[in-house]
Amino acid sequence: MSMNRQEEWMHASRTGICFVGQVVYKTPLNRTEKKRLKVLSELAEVNTIAFSNSLRPHILRNEATIYLLPGPRYAPLKCFIQAILGYGLLMSLIFRNRIEIMIAQSPVDGFVCALAKRTAELLGRKVALVIENHGDYMESIFLQRKIRLEKLYRWFIKRAARFSSKNADSFRAVSGETREQLRDLAEGKPIIQFIAWTDIDAFKEAYQQIASAERSQEVVCFSGALIPRKGVEYLLEAFSKIQDLFNGAFLEIIGPELNQQYCLELKKKTRVMGLEKRVTFVGELSQEEMAERLARSRVLVLPSLSEGLGRVIIEAMACGVPVVCSSVGGIKDVVENGKTGFLVPPGDAEALAEKLKVLLSDRELALRMGEEGRSRVGTLFSPRAYKEGYQRVIAAALENAKEGRP
Repeated sequence: MSMNRQEEWMHASRTGICFVGQVVYKTPLNRTEKKRLKVLSELAEVNTIAFSNSLRPHILRNEATIYLLPGPRYAPLKCFIQAILGYGLLMSLIFRNRIEIMIAQSPVDGFVCALAKRTAELLGRKVALVIENHGDYMESIFLQRKIRLEKLYRWFIKRAARFSSKNADSFRAVSGETREQLRDLAEGKPIIQFIAWTDIDAFKEAYQQIASAERSQEVVCFSGALIPRKGVEYLLEAFSKIQDLFNGAFLEIIGPELNQQYCLELKKKTRVMGLEKRVTFVGELSQEEMAERLARSRVLVLPSLSEGLGRVIIEAMACGVPVVCSSVGGIKDVVENGKTGFLVPPGDAEALAEKLKVLLSDRELALRMGEEGRSRVGTLFSPRAYKEGYQRVIAAALENAKEGRP
């Protein structure tokens, strides 16, 4: 089925799509989420089953209908809630709202979708299933926080991924590395690759609005959730190695403190290294505030130990800011080493310090790399390419489901 025919068929039959994942939504939705949902709503009627940032379940209605399950902090409990409440909600949507395509946002989230698909087939309703992979689904959760009964949880992840993939009709990867991870699971089924949604308008605007004299200050910026997987301790170590060389340099650590124990360790490390006056834990910012801080910075650093893509890299490029990142996951698909920034081995504070030293000592080089990145942004992402990516992956799923391939 071609994309054009598939899109016409979806609109004519009012086909419903349901995304299922462990994403946490805050209310009200921010501008970025609204724009993403608007693009997706051009394809079909969109539903999402996700989690609330509290224990109160509720429904958001915007460009899509978003069903928010109670959101506990403990990850295995989320899986339990998703398997019970999510399954019941999915079955209701399949039969009441004509959901014909389920999109699971990880192989593990696909478990409840595969279960619903099998049940619906027994009751005479055929549903297509897409499995997405946004990162290292086997390891990333263990790099975020300590999980009790780790061996049991690993066993569940492996079995859930196999069950969901066996029942999937197509797959979506966000990077070359996540595509490779899907190959064993896909067993010959189609894998479509396109990057995650990135709203770069605010970052482009920040670049235009901030005067050239204010750009590229001696500020090293990190942006992301403060969890062990992000490797922020290696950034602190690297910054401590160069602090005496650059008296005017500062480090801004931006992002929500999702792992309190990890955050306490980072702040203690900052004090022990004598960096209190040079390092600021900024907390979570709005997209506009984040764009402004980024646009004034000399360099963005993402020292992750594991990463699906690293969307903040694209945002930094849109601001004309070079990046120094770990050479992991989809980061390697985005950063041109030595041209738009530098890649370093994960967990290597010495290598990180060396690249920071280069960019902090040479403002012209930083500006030149930033401009290279800014010119590359348009080739990495566009709303149209995002929409077309989903058209392809949905068309493949519908074709497979129609032919009844296992």
